Amino acid sequence: MDDPEVDRYVWDLSTLYRDRVAWDAERDYILHRIATIRQVKGTGGQSAKALADELDVVADLRTRAAKMALYGNLVSSVDSSDMANMQLDVGGALRAQAEAAVAFLPQDVLSIGKTRVMEWLRTEPRLARHRVRLVRIFLEERHTLSTEQEATVSSMARWPRGSVDLWRALNHADLGWPKLKNADGKDVTVTLNAVLTEFEGKDQVKAFEILLQKMQSLQAVYGTLYTHRIEADLTVARQRKFNDGMDALWYAHDGMPEGSHRTMVEVARSNVALLQRYMKARNRSIGLDRISYADLGLDPPKIDRRFPIADAMKIAMESSAPLGSAYQQRLRQLLPQKWMHLPPWPEKAQSFGIYPPVGGMAPYFVMSYRTDYHSSKDFAGGVMLMMSDADIPRDQVPENWDDAGIYANGVLYVGEMLHDDYLAAHAANRQEKVAFLVNALDFDLAQYFQYVVWAELDEKVQQFIIDGKTPSGEQVSQIYLDLLRQYYGHDKTEAVEDVFSTEWTTNAILFASYEYQFWPPGLAMAAQVVERLQGGDDTGRKAVDELLGRSDYDRTYPMLREVGIDMTGPEPYQSLIRRMKRQLDELETLLDQKQ
Repeated sequence: MDDPEVDRYVWDLSTLYRDRVAWDAERDYILHRIATIRQVKGTGGQSAKALADELDVVADLRTRAAKMALYGNLVSSVDSSDMANMQLDVGGALRAQAEAAVAFLPQDVLSIGKTRVMEWLRTEPRLARHRVRLVRIFLEERHTLSTEQEATVSSMARWPRGSVDLWRALNHADLGWPKLKNADGKDVTVTLNAVLTEFEGKDQVKAFEILLQKMQSLQAVYGTLYTHRIEADLTVARQRKFNDGMDALWYAHDGMPEGSHRTMVEVARSNVALLQRYMKARNRSIGLDRISYADLGLDPPKIDRRFPIADAMKIAMESSAPLGSAYQQRLRQLLPQKWMHLPPWPEKAQSFGIYPPVGGMAPYFVMSYRTDYHSSKDFAGGVMLMMSDADIPRDQVPENWDDAGIYANGVLYVGEMLHDDYLAAHAANRQEKVAFLVNALDFDLAQYFQYVVWAELDEKVQQFIIDGKTPSGEQVSQIYLDLLRQYYGHDKTEAVEDVFSTEWTTNAILFASYEYQFWPPGLAMAAQVVERLQGGDDTGRKAVDELLGRSDYDRTYPMLREVGIDMTGPEPYQSLIRRMKRQLDELETLLDQKQ
């Protein structure tokens, strides 16, 4: 059931490009600037004013190209036409070309020297808007390449994603997919998309297992795509003097010291018993008395309540109370802005995204809002991240689409966790509270452990490649099955059946990047922030509301250290474990009560 009120929330992108003529003119200008930008190379070393001039010119090109890329993502998320897809491709390509063209900047700044640049920052006001960029250049000095190498590596940014393009093509190709009747008696070709859209409940679980059986005959092909993606990321990472692709991602996007990902794995490994408790309690909530990995595909207890957009806005407002009345007032003023695209229109891609305010543009939010619990939760998280982006001081807005993954996801998760806590506290009855808690645990606990399993798979496959022993698709499947049993079944084959060994072949993001690895630390960051907010610690509010644009940094690790959150240590993850244990304790107590 949809809410006609949602149709009121459609963004206005005309402030970006008035029409196609304006878009064409901007594309031509960007191409011209890419061709001529090297004229400013090396000019910044003459004086503070000259450095400001060079930085202004570079920032202008980066901003224009990033806006073009963002615009392509925005229009293609709501429009599947050839025109929208062309603008998506052009924008992404221009952004990569622009970054390659300005690759000389780090070496220009480093050649001036940190002492002189910091002195110029104190004497030249025009440099203030570039402070974060300058600080980051010196922080990343060890991984900065020569101008020629930097341009080459920057131009390779889209290379690792070639595997996911082929993965999508395979999933849409006629590869002899099996057939199965759905609940309507219709013969359905069992592809991944069909599993997600044509089946429900137990039928969906059955269809997925049939698909996994088919994937056994395709393991070699998918294994080649997967290992080639990891090899590509590894090659780019080594060019930048990182040990591996995972370290490169964690550092480049979030400033995290190398090896930081091990903390989330260690905490997960030491809390596998909690995962077993969750599986048992979840099955009890849907009337099953067993532990089985397959059952995680079954729907959680149904939430009968509907969430019209007006209710979702009310919940987002009221659940944000721990951030203070001033925050709530600003949120109230944000909601009517023409920055959101919420209608679930047929031509709209089923996407979810919050796009940063590059160069002073608005932060934009897209989702297909339906009147269910998940839409209400996604909306609460989306508007909280929009708020953080909207509150960046206008003279410190980012010049490029380069938001820190852990921090951005962490802020979004804060909104979603506060939403879940609000609903659990205001449940109408025991049955509804059980449903709210199981759905919250599906998000907090199930996703955390699943992401860590993927991270361990990536790490193990990457190590085989480093050792010169690239695994076959069948070997990748065995590694994945072993990991599933270590986490979900304590090595018991009856808890995780053999058929799930090929489940990794159905996960698009494994063929695209390590991007999902932002999510577990994002959950951990959010849990610690929510814990502080609910405990009256104002650093929780500052983490959400006073870091972006107010810090000397734009990467997660140094930013969060300013409010006493250390993402290299176990404490954020322990906050997440405490949250999950509290939710699970409450769920088990309710399940033990008589109806």
